[in-house]
Amino acid sequence: MYKIIPLVIYAAFCWLSPCLAQSLGAAGDSKRLELTVTSTYQQSDFDWSIAGNVNSESPNVLSELVWKKLRGPAITLHAKSKPYKTFYLEASYSHSFILSGSASDTDYSEDNRNSPVFNAALQSDHGHLRYFKMGPGWRLVQLRNFNLLSSLGYALSTQKLNLTDNNPGSNLNSWYKSKWKGPYLKMESDVTISQKFRIEVAATYHQVKYEAVADWNTIEEFQHPISFRHRAKGYGLGMEARVIRRLGRDVDLFFTGNLSKWKTGAGVDEVFLANGTSGFTRLNSVNYSSAVVGIGLGFKL
Repeated sequence: MYKIIPLVIYAAFCWLSPCLAQSLGAAGDSKRLELTVTSTYQQSDFDWSIAGNVNSESPNVLSELVWKKLRGPAITLHAKSKPYKTFYLEASYSHSFILSGSASDTDYSEDNRNSPVFNAALQSDHGHLRYFKMGPGWRLVQLRNFNLLSSLGYALSTQKLNLTDNNPGSNLNSWYKSKWKGPYLKMESDVTISQKFRIEVAATYHQVKYEAVADWNTIEEFQHPISFRHRAKGYGLGMEARVIRRLGRDVDLFFTGNLSKWKTGAGVDEVFLANGTSGFTRLNSVNYSSAVVGIGLGFKL
């Protein structure tokens, strides 16, 4: 059920924003909702590691999972409403499909990733990445050819990553579901180059709580479908740039690119065993990065 909540909120936002603008008596342009639809292609990397115990010993890196070059198409919907003077609301939802990617699972017996005792080269060619945010914003500076804006709100970034292999007779079909959630602060500027072109640049900072659950389906000693859980605190950084070409009074064409990086500090790995007991060790860190390029259309409604 929670998977459709961001879409429901986004739809309600788009429906209510023009009504809110009218009720607040917004002046100027009667078209108060800006809607963009973006088609993109993304590549992401993801990794985490755990230690042998809660003190980061025996060894300091016991097991490490690394996903690389998780690639696929994505679609992003973004709406911005300006209901009153310099104040506005914005909401965004993105869904990425993972169509190709690789992963590795490595265990070590000595500190600093020495003496590997297990290594598996795996596939990760299905799954998805989602991102939702919503919050208010303000225009801080408004000049003839330059605007500076700031917004803050709540964001949720989720990933579902799978692990499979091509070995004959293998029934490996494990998954890892992660969630980064918390407030964000965004700074955005746009510069008008000419009557037809302008450039937008934005930077976003996230302060997040990280949670993840996984099913390692081939390990009989673990419980299923939840084999272990991760918890930590971290942050996210994002940079985005757009080159926008005005096609008409209410329609824009734009090219976009963005980079993001998410990272946690040390946290907790809790494993659930088949005999009904559980154990804890140190989650060293989780790292997630992505690069996106795309093309889109913007509309004033």
